[in-house]
Amino acid sequence: MRVDKLKAQLVRFGVVGVINTSIDFGILNFLLLLSGRTDNEGLLLFNGVAFLCANLNSYFANRTWTFAGYTNASLAEFGSFLCIAFFGLLFNSFVLWLLTSGLPPSFLTINLAKAGATGVSMIWNFCGYRLLLTRQVAT
Repeated sequence: MRVDKLKAQLVRFGVVGVINTSIDFGILNFLLLLSGRTDNEGLLLFNGVAFLCANLNSYFANRTWTFAGYTNASLAEFGSFLCIAFFGLLFNSFVLWLLTSGLPPSFLTINLAKAGATGVSMIWNFCGYRLLLTRQVAT
């Protein structure tokens, strides 16, 4: 693969990532504000909902724009995507839990921890989606 193509994919992945991060943080904060809960159980539950919503958007945006034209969509591919997203959620939730455990719960600490967790899961997701979505279509 040419370096220019990889750079273009990284830029498009970054744009999609900004949108997905907005969805992720927006839904998480909305659910936290709506419920008034900042305890670990509520935080991890709401993080799961927000992360999965953002990752569904990520799949469709990355499939149709970032890594367009490599593979034909299939149920098996979507299943693989869900597997990658599930492990991304585990990494994201673990880092979020690790960074918020023992700290007084506040929106600031939660959002700072979420930013760190997002960075970790972003690396995993890019590598996983790139491997999944850039396989050449058999003709």
